[in-house]
Amino acid sequence: MSPQSDKKATTARWIMRRMPTASLGTIDKRTGEPYVSFVLVALDHDGTPLLLLSDLSEHTLNIGADPRVSLLFDATREADVPADGARLTFQGHIAKTGEPRHARRYLARHATAEMYAGFADFSFYAVDGRHAHLVEGFGRARWLRARDILLSPEINGRLDPMEVAWIGRVVDGRHVTGLDPDGIDLRLDGTVGRIWSKEPAMDERAFSAIAGTGAGSG
Repeated sequence: MSPQSDKKATTARWIMRRMPTASLGTIDKRTGEPYVSFVLVALDHDGTPLLLLSDLSEHTLNIGADPRVSLLFDATREADVPADGARLTFQGHIAKTGEPRHARRYLARHATAEMYAGFADFSFYAVDGRHAHLVEGFGRARWLRARDILLSPEINGRLDPMEVAWIGRVVDGRHVTGLDPDGIDLRLDGTVGRIWSKEPAMDERAFSAIAGTGAGSG
């Protein structure tokens, strides 16, 4: 991967990890037209998007007929001029997941979802990414491969036990909800945030250093 594409990939993950919500695009099974809905989203350690969906919702009915989806992660609200703001459209195929880590990371990020996560008609889903369209501002757009954005899947197993020990700790006045190589997810009441890592974090020492400095909070 070239340095330029690596920088683009880092920016793409920055957008995805920062946004707790996304717009979910599916193909309407009745009309064949695009259908867009609002969803809460979390990410696996490697960046794979995770969703909790009801079998009764329109988007889930659409997915049952066609698993192709897109997720719009919109960070434009942080820009003075929305057209100059960053956003990412992430495309792929979605499928149910029974991986316990996915449920834990999602519910740590979205505690209010726990009240209905156990309902029989709700299931967790993971998006197998294919392509992504990154817009960093007006006139600055580029297509990327999802595999260039996502980190190695082996990271998931490596960070999983470490994260379990960190969840709930108080860092920078907020509670830790997750760890990933790009930083630490935090929440205070209903507000989510992050402390970003300048270098990939993969061990206890690195995360302790990030937590200790609080650098790059947001």
